[in-house]
Amino acid sequence: MTCRILYWLKQLLKGLVLSFSFFMVCGAGCSDFSEKVGNGYYYHRINSIDQIIAPKRWNDTTPIIPAKVVVYKITGRYVAAKREVIKEGKHVSEMLTGKYDFWILDTLKPEVFGPMDKRDFDIQISKLGLS
Repeated sequence: MTCRILYWLKQLLKGLVLSFSFFMVCGAGCSDFSEKVGNGYYYHRINSIDQIIAPKRWNDTTPIIPAKVVVYKITGRYVAAKREVIKEGKHVSEMLTGKYDFWILDTLKPEVFGPMDKRDFDIQISKLGLS
């Protein structure tokens, strides 16, 4: 009987160690990444809110598409993005507004157009010949 208990405890300990190791490797930051969009710009997914399009290093004068980018499309030197408008808050549920705006980033100049509503976005897309 003692051997079975020891065997069971050993198996339990192995399971806990494996679970803890998996959490440490693929825990909270597992889905954070950067993806190249062109000309030194990247889509950075820092967390569930901070999803931006910017160079690896930037400052207040660098043209970027701020958080929260929900979808983007690359067309040559341009990146068009739909962004959920966020507000200050302590919890994610307080920050999300359910409102969206649109942005276009020229990664070559660099220059950013936005925020825009859907109508102005469509007009800018036509002006740039991206439709």
